[in-house]
Amino acid sequence: MNHTDPNNPRAPLPHSLRLAALLDSKFEIPALKLRFGLDPLIGLVPGIGDTISLCLGLLIVFDARRLGARKRVLARMVWNLAVDWVVGAIPLIGDAADFFIRPNQANADLLRREHEAGRLKRGVR
Repeated sequence: MNHTDPNNPRAPLPHSLRLAALLDSKFEIPALKLRFGLDPLIGLVPGIGDTISLCLGLLIVFDARRLGARKRVLARMVWNLAVDWVVGAIPLIGDAADFFIRPNQANADLLRREHEAGRLKRGVR
C-alpha cells in the first residue's frame, strides 16, 4: 500500500485539513511570529463576515461526519465554531480574537486524531 491509497490508514486526510490551515494559519507576520489565515480577514466584513467564516468552518465538520467521526467529536467541532462565532460578533474584541482563536485548526486536529486512532471510514474521499 502507498500513502495515496484511500484504504491505507496513513493516507492523507481530505482537503478539509488544507482548508483549516488556509482559514487559520496560512500566513505569518514574521516580525511578530504571528500566524493567521483568511478567517480574521473575512471576519472584518461588517455584518456577515463571521457568518461566512462559520459556514466555511462547517465544511470541515461535514467532511468529518462524512468520514464517520464520532458524534462527540462532531459536537466538539461545532462547539469550537460556535464559540468563535459568538466572540467574533463582539465589535473590535472579536476582530482581535480571530487572530488567536483558531477553531478550524482545532477541528483539523480532532479529525486528525480520529484518523490516527483508526476511527474513520476507509476508502472515503
